[in-house]
Amino acid sequence: MYTRFQRSRGHCVWFFVASLCPVAHGAEEPRAQADNSIEAIVVKSEKLSVESLIDRKVYSVTSDAQSSFGSLGDLLSSIPSVDVDPSGIVSLRGDSKVLILIDGKPSSQLAGASAGDNLQSIPAKDIVRIEVLTTPPAQFKADGVAGVINVITRKGGPGGSSASLQASAGNGGRYVLGAGGSYRSGPFSASLSAGYRQDYRDRRVQSMVLASDPVFHELNASRNEMAERIRREVPTIKLSGEYALNDRQSLSASGSWADRGGLRTYSQSTDSRSPQDVVTNAARRSSTGHDPETDLDEKLSFTQKLGSSGQSIEVSLHRSTSQQREHYDYANHDLVPAAATFFNSLSLQEDHGTTEIGADYSLPASDTLSLKFGYAFERDISYYGNVAETLDPARGISIIDTALTNQFQFTQTIHALYGSYQQSIDVWTWLAGIRAEATRTETRQLSSNVTTKANYFEIYPSLHLDRKLSEHGTLSFGASRRVNRPNPASMNPYVDHEYTPNLSAGNPELRPQFSRSFERTS
Repeated sequence: MYTRFQRSRGHCVWFFVASLCPVAHGAEEPRAQADNSIEAIVVKSEKLSVESLIDRKVYSVTSDAQSSFGSLGDLLSSIPSVDVDPSGIVSLRGDSKVLILIDGKPSSQLAGASAGDNLQSIPAKDIVRIEVLTTPPAQFKADGVAGVINVITRKGGPGGSSASLQASAGNGGRYVLGAGGSYRSGPFSASLSAGYRQDYRDRRVQSMVLASDPVFHELNASRNEMAERIRREVPTIKLSGEYALNDRQSLSASGSWADRGGLRTYSQSTDSRSPQDVVTNAARRSSTGHDPETDLDEKLSFTQKLGSSGQSIEVSLHRSTSQQREHYDYANHDLVPAAATFFNSLSLQEDHGTTEIGADYSLPASDTLSLKFGYAFERDISYYGNVAETLDPARGISIIDTALTNQFQFTQTIHALYGSYQQSIDVWTWLAGIRAEATRTETRQLSSNVTTKANYFEIYPSLHLDRKLSEHGTLSFGASRRVNRPNPASMNPYVDHEYTPNLSAGNPELRPQFSRSFERTS
């Protein structure tokens, strides 16, 4: 058992770890001091170790403080060429069109408006390695113009049983608690982990826009200031297990649950001024509310080995859902020109669901030759519901504002077939693949009963070449065709009034964009 202390940028954080596992031989235990002097304990943040494969770079998670108490966002920030902005938006080499997968599968919690917050809610201690693919091979979805980031989570522990406890605390009421255990005996293994994270965020936004008056052609200045405070409480539970039916068949299953929510408040002030610095319009708005979200993820897979040559077939079923409910109450004060204060509210519902069925066949013909084939079915359903109400001061009741109330649903179905061929001869290694996807989309404006449908079929080839130059040097080339599908929210024509200075509306006629990626490294 040991305690760590870290000071960074003026913030003090205490770390506590307790392990119920035996200490490995050669590991150092804290030593009691003969006198009353204090022994300094240095916390070092290690870089993620990296391995370069023909189609990806694999970053293994180290056992430092960040990987024990941080989040997935913290780990991604430490990877070269990967950036995570303060809102949690991930970009790869400056491009935010990145497909993030969990164990090779899409996750609903990493889609939608709350994806950035959820990225900071996934504990780093549950992650084994992170794969970065800038020109992904055929077995991965064709989405992600910038590339694919595949997060591999922890599956069980060593033989026997083990357990651990973790805790950390910081300023502003921030703290993390975690507990986990694993069991392995014969053909059966299982692991269970649970955690609780509380975070606090303070965000301030200031902007000024200059616009020409259409009548007098003078520049008017519009200023906007917003101060937002968010407190997040995130409990999580994850369970996984694997059972070997015999020496050729195995069955594995996993499930995870996460709940995210807390108080969210903000105050907003706007004013417009003439070129003579005379205030022509001024208003103030304050809001308080909650934005709870519940995420579920379940996976089931069956693996059958064929013969003694390493052939195998894996059949998998994956289901991921995310449900978000937001409600905000607003107080609106019109200062110039002066008007009576009025109150309104906005309730938002956002649901995402992804169902996947896959079958993958692998044939390692030799140490230098392998083949892969597979089929994947995916169905995505996204629902957006908004209800706005205004308080009638005369009667003291809320009246629904039909202009700001809307229901929208997006459905997408994808059938995919892929095949890949990898071979090594002397100093050369190549990986060639092709993926075919048939996609059908449907948008339904439920409030007005307007439906838009689209179908398209595309081929996505990929090629990777490696030439070994020396023991420590390799020349690599990669190329692939990718697709950037419109975000479901960007296809909703409803005008979003959650943040009034930046009103937004989508277009149901949006179509996917296709790109070709080329990369050469040495």
